[in-house]
Amino acid sequence: MFSIVRQTGVTQATCHGTCREITFRFALAAACLATCIPIGARAAEIEVINLNDSGPNSLRDAIENAASGDRIVLNVPGGGTITMLSDLPEITDSLSFTNPKVSAVVIDRNGNGPLRVTGGAIHLAELQVTGAGPDIVLSPAATLIGNIEQITADVTASGRIAPGSSSSIGDVGELIIEGDLDASNSIILIDVRSGPASSNDMIRVIGTADVTGATLNPTFAGSAYSVGDTFTVIDASASVNGIIANAAETFSLPSNPFLEASIGQCRSCPVPFILP
Repeated sequence: MFSIVRQTGVTQATCHGTCREITFRFALAAACLATCIPIGARAAEIEVINLNDSGPNSLRDAIENAASGDRIVLNVPGGGTITMLSDLPEITDSLSFTNPKVSAVVIDRNGNGPLRVTGGAIHLAELQVTGAGPDIVLSPAATLIGNIEQITADVTASGRIAPGSSSSIGDVGELIIEGDLDASNSIILIDVRSGPASSNDMIRVIGTADVTGATLNPTFAGSAYSVGDTFTVIDASASVNGIIANAAETFSLPSNPFLEASIGQCRSCPVPFILP
């Protein structure tokens, strides 16, 4: 959560309870990073129409043949479970998934390794992956994006996490993960907008979130901020574990030289910040 406070005499309160939320605000309003990878134009849609481990129109075949920007469509009538007989191919570039059917398609790793993403921006949409240990692992070169759709899997992301339909600055969205999120040492890109239609990026975890060593990298838009404003950017139903790497920093708002924001990390604290 971002908390807006006056610029002088601000002390952050100490949390002694179970932390479930992170609040945050920063004045980093730069141009889109060179590593910002929007998923815009899609080269093709590749349909998965069966539950086979391999072969034509299988999930494995779709990943093997996908090019950067393609979308894999899980279009299996009646849904069902794909039981993997070996590790799936690595995803090395920007790719998205979608499941237009009401019936879900579940990927059972069946004792095999996680789905690995080693580059590009990945939009997992409503992908469901089950197994022991992390189900989806994103390397430092990969970016996890998503908005509204619920990923059902335990996710490890050591690269960038950017809620929204792309990682572009200003694309506000809510990334939902049903499972545990290990965001250790990741870079979490957050947009916050003030004004009549104020909104902010959100990472909602239905499970436990680990943010040990992660860096919150926010961008603020608008000028209608006030002392005491708060913006929750990470929420976990179980707990948020670990300390954000830049948790002690405070940040100025370019639109208002008399305000600054600080990172808060506790739901149980009655007041996350002490105002002057």
